[in-house]
Amino acid sequence: MSKEVDDMETGSSYNVLNLIFKMSLLNKNLTITLRGRDILGTQRQTWTSYVNDIKQTYLFYGDNYRNYTISISYKIGNKNIKEQKHNSGNEEERRRL
Repeated sequence: MSKEVDDMETGSSYNVLNLIFKMSLLNKNLTITLRGRDILGTQRQTWTSYVNDIKQTYLFYGDNYRNYTISISYKIGNKNIKEQKHNSGNEEERRRL
């Protein structure tokens, strides 16, 4: 993230590394996804403002953005069902257009 300005405050730049790993198994019926957000813990930004010529600086750690997620999904059901096409009843109107 690049340096930013918000009204009277200036925020420093910072870096974030997010990773997603997705794997399909069992003929693509089972999917396992691993997600890591801010895995290095580098989402830290310094904000600086001047009030009455007094410099105020605070550090935002962003620890609540750092998280990890594991998700597993499995597809069930019959995949050999054939799709049937139905007419919507206004086929004559479509042909006239």
